Amino acid sequence: MVQDFLNTPRSEPTQAELAMADAIRADGDLGVPQATLAAQHGVSRQLVSAILRRKRLVARPASLGTPEASRFSLVGLGLMDASSGPLAEAEYLRVLEVHRLLLALALANNTGQLSAETVQGLNALADSAPVRVQFDAEGRSVLQPSASGAGEAIARLLAIVHDSMRDGTWYRLKVCPADRCEAAFYDTSRNRSATWCSMAICGNRAKVSSYQRRRRSTRPG
Repeated sequence: MVQDFLNTPRSEPTQAELAMADAIRADGDLGVPQATLAAQHGVSRQLVSAILRRKRLVARPASLGTPEASRFSLVGLGLMDASSGPLAEAEYLRVLEVHRLLLALALANNTGQLSAETVQGLNALADSAPVRVQFDAEGRSVLQPSASGAGEAIARLLAIVHDSMRDGTWYRLKVCPADRCEAAFYDTSRNRSATWCSMAICGNRAKVSSYQRRRRSTRPG
């Protein structure tokens, strides 16, 4: 659920992006491999996979581009009750803030670099969206939001992160460091060594870019 939230775009898709999604789905239905589609359209394989699963860039796209779109996305992800009213501007800004900070937290699983600002921001959000301990029908303790609206969504997200940190799965959720990508992906490698959402796409681009920089630096002046 956190991965889906992080992969929810912060802006509404343009007509060109929607047309690209239609083209990807049409070619995907014909059996064109995802890696090929990603290379053809210059996007991550993670995005191609989401488009083919009808989770991104569909008729009513999920995004955080507006308060209304954010509410639609949060309800769709099961982070907020459907009976919740529209998001106020302050609530909407908090949703954007938790998206930014959780991206930074997941990126730290890849880069090993976590800023004090990210930690302080997450603690501030946790203070404004508290959770309480409850017990389910089988007597197991669970963390449940104490707030409603955007506070409910933020509290659920932070509770999920807390639980996944306890069971060790959080540290496999990473964010691709490639320019213009930032796709959240789950690292399934045995030793948690994956860096890119797709080695064939973002990883290869990074290698080519690094090679070109080295060549430029060794050219005679």
